[in-house]
Amino acid sequence: MKGSPLKRGTKDWDRFWSKVKKGPGCWVWQACLRSGYGQFSIGRKMIATHRLVWEMGHGSIPKGMCICHHCDNRKCVRPSHLFIGTSRDNLLDSLDKNLRKRVKLTNEQVLAIRKDTRRISNIGREYDVDNTTIYRIKNRTRWSHVKEEVT
Repeated sequence: MKGSPLKRGTKDWDRFWSKVKKGPGCWVWQACLRSGYGQFSIGRKMIATHRLVWEMGHGSIPKGMCICHHCDNRKCVRPSHLFIGTSRDNLLDSLDKNLRKRVKLTNEQVLAIRKDTRRISNIGREYDVDNTTIYRIKNRTRWSHVKEEVT
């Protein structure tokens, strides 16, 4: 069984864990994101952080399998919050938790995001949403139904 490309005691190992904020619940990835999932570079290759953590403890991920989150936090890398499953398993888990209907931001937050002049990545971190969502809110391709208050 091939293991993780990340080995304990290496510079990459230390660099990886320096980007994780460990809390009593989720261990949250604090660096590069893609579609809301943590990304880490080893050499010239970008690897999803939750998949990398799974490989650290369990070895290679079989072809066609997904690493899913019990906690539904894409940034989480806590090993006990991860499980292996198929795409179907992941979808059923999501539907069971009613995630498809969950709204993360309020209208007031959307208006505040539109007015915020900071970097998109900083805004995304504050509201715990990915950079693409912030970009789309600012350009009104998402949450376009929220109108500015006229005074």
